[in-house]
Amino acid sequence: MLNNVTAYQPSVISQISHELRIPITGIVGMAHFLEETPLNSEQQSYLQVILASANRLLSLENKLYALLKGNQNNAQ
Repeated sequence: MLNNVTAYQPSVISQISHELRIPITGIVGMAHFLEETPLNSEQQSYLQVILASANRLLSLENKLYALLKGNQNNAQ
């Protein structure tokens, strides 16, 4: 059964990466647009939380992808 899972790993890894990365980059992009608008200090604070959180999620996704990709290479 493990061999069957390993055979599907490349497509699963790609799908997971895509499903996580696309919405997160959309959030980051829109937050950067929002940075260019007039914001009060409270709104700026909220925006910084959004950006920090989204960047942290991207970092975790990158680590997950690298880990899964490394496991895939080791399984072959």
